[in-house]
Amino acid sequence: VLVEVPVMLSVVKIVNNSAKNPNLKIESTNMQVINKENHMSDHNAIVTNLVNPDTKFNFNLLSFNMEGLCDRNYYPGEFSKRLELLEVHVNRFVTPGFIMVTQELVLQKDKDRLEETGEIIKELLNNYFESKTGSRPIHFMSDGFTGGIFYDDSIWNLNTLVEIPRFNPQKTEDKKSNFYLFNHRAIENLNIGIVNIHLKAPTPEAYFKLVERQRHELQNILKKVDTINKGFNVPVYLCGDYNNRTNKAEQIFNSTRSSLVNMTTGQKYIDQNISIFLNK
Repeated sequence: VLVEVPVMLSVVKIVNNSAKNPNLKIESTNMQVINKENHMSDHNAIVTNLVNPDTKFNFNLLSFNMEGLCDRNYYPGEFSKRLELLEVHVNRFVTPGFIMVTQELVLQKDKDRLEETGEIIKELLNNYFESKTGSRPIHFMSDGFTGGIFYDDSIWNLNTLVEIPRFNPQKTEDKKSNFYLFNHRAIENLNIGIVNIHLKAPTPEAYFKLVERQRHELQNILKKVDTINKGFNVPVYLCGDYNNRTNKAEQIFNSTRSSLVNMTTGQKYIDQNISIFLNK
């Protein structure tokens, strides 16, 4: 079931148009929203089909806040029922190259069940994959908090992982927005960066203050990504739950305007060759 783009969730791409490197291009062909049928989750999911025009290799990138699955202690019966609905939501998208970033696989109070929950979902994804190809290549990596990433390990090599804790010096075990840098195992110079975004949720009495804090969160994320992926030479997809009803591309633009500076020239990347846009 396809619906309008949900306001809280987005997939935003950042690419350096003048990157002088051999990285092959990845372009989006279409973006769909998967409706939260039968309340399997409290959020819709987003799937973007990406393609390398030179090799014609294409794959699906999904972002899914699975909050509806996470409260296993209080609603154990619902957990199994909602797991059955996972096939309705994602089965058709689990094809070679599949990547899915997830938020809220478990509640914060149930962090000790994150690995177990991820493994359960991984097995289901591999069941879908095996029915089509005969193989079971889906790998799961948790973020150590409440979310994680699922990806086709036969296609993608995880070259770099950077943990980016939410910018809050007073709290050492806060949510993370991890950065993953993948390279294709068979196609040379086909690389993609993924960030699993989950910004702090708003409260009615502190909305405007929160927006500013979210911008600081985004600045922190983008600075950390830039330390590994200089100048955003490899395209980066920021996927997840922004907990914000503003235009996501504009929000990223405002954050990068004051945060990304070329250390050699002193110029801001955003003023030179960085394009930021929301996949549609």
